[in-house]
Amino acid sequence: MMKILKILLLIYFFTLPFSSDIVLADEQNLINDSGMISELPYGLKFFVDINEDKGISDIAIKFKVLDRSAVQYDYFDLDDSKTNNRKEYYFKTISSNSYIPPGSLIEYYFEIFHSENDSIKTDPVVSRVLDSRFEWESVKNDNVEVFFHGPVRKRALRILNSAEDLNSRMKDILPSAEFNNIVLTMYNNNAEMFDAVVHKSSKQSRELITEGQAFDRENVVLVQGSGRRSIGTATHELTHILVARASKGSLLGVPLWLNEGLAEYGNLDPGHSYDRFLEWAIDTERLMPFSTLNRFPGEPSLTIVAYGQSKSFVNFIINEFGSDSIQKILDQLSEGKRIEGAFQLVTGFELKEVENSWRKEIGAKQLKESTVEVKPKQGGSVPELKPYSLTPEPKDFSDKSKEIETVEIKEESVETNGCNSAGGKSIDISFLVVIFLIIFKIFLNRFKLI
Repeated sequence: MMKILKILLLIYFFTLPFSSDIVLADEQNLINDSGMISELPYGLKFFVDINEDKGISDIAIKFKVLDRSAVQYDYFDLDDSKTNNRKEYYFKTISSNSYIPPGSLIEYYFEIFHSENDSIKTDPVVSRVLDSRFEWESVKNDNVEVFFHGPVRKRALRILNSAEDLNSRMKDILPSAEFNNIVLTMYNNNAEMFDAVVHKSSKQSRELITEGQAFDRENVVLVQGSGRRSIGTATHELTHILVARASKGSLLGVPLWLNEGLAEYGNLDPGHSYDRFLEWAIDTERLMPFSTLNRFPGEPSLTIVAYGQSKSFVNFIINEFGSDSIQKILDQLSEGKRIEGAFQLVTGFELKEVENSWRKEIGAKQLKESTVEVKPKQGGSVPELKPYSLTPEPKDFSDKSKEIETVEIKEESVETNGCNSAGGKSIDISFLVVIFLIIFKIFLNRFKLI
């Protein structure tokens, strides 16, 4: 019955007089053009070019980053337009809440509302957004595409080839992770990349160089291609994508130490700084229990220690319990287990027992039986070298311990809002002395007059 009605409606429309054909044409020609312009890393510009005098009451934009669940929905400000025909909507991406990594795929469409309260929708469009400051080219294979700019094609090809080498290395460790549909955006130096990445803290952004970041939901990796070990950076970050895919469905997520330790296991060009900082942490008793490393410390030297001990511990797990042990642990996490329970089921030991075995092997002190959270020692001198770090790299730690302590003191004074140790507001004593001397002088003058 419905099919017959649809056929009758089509016959009716096609047999209307010419004046009715104009109404249909008006609906079809309501929009001359529409689209999206990437202005990353600062924002996205959406636009609609409309015909004049069409009685439009509202225009809405609906868009999402592919593989993200959240959909952005907002209305154009029709009164704030440069021309009567072009209507624009600008979405800022400079905050962490609205950040979109360059290389992401965006799906969007517009909905145009008539003054008669009905509406029409444009067809959905999927477009890749890149950093608007540069002209991009790409090299790709069946699994990975590398975007680059400038005369660095050979460097981009080396990174592309290293991605395939990574796949070969990790297929036994993370067999459930599919290695495909990954985009890598390569910058040429830190100045270019600084505005394009998400900074974890103001202190880290000042003292650490972020050479790479991975965004597993968007399947995008950002990497600084001019780094001393750009291959290592790229493969480290690509491993993060694989870990996320291998642990799909985990409500609690993969502990940060395990995620970063696996990323270093996948690093095809590792440096020595993590090992040096691990030795320093063993000698100075600055190792942190893995139960506390769901978040790494903010002090740069301890951040590097956290990476170093995570790398060492993951290697220990694979050597002791086999290459399939990691995937089994991730499977347990995906089923809702906590890391302690996952370890118990897969290895037959508690996490702290395995950690103590690792500590014994590297010559570190055993974990103490305590319910109190163990916090690492702060400050102190650090190894006299400039460590290479993938995510991130300290700018310079040579003879910088005093400088780090100075920065910490300054930051502490700001955070305490000028309060002294007793908790009250600090008062300038010299000011009180001056006031007292003035009052005392006035008193003496009056005494002389008497």
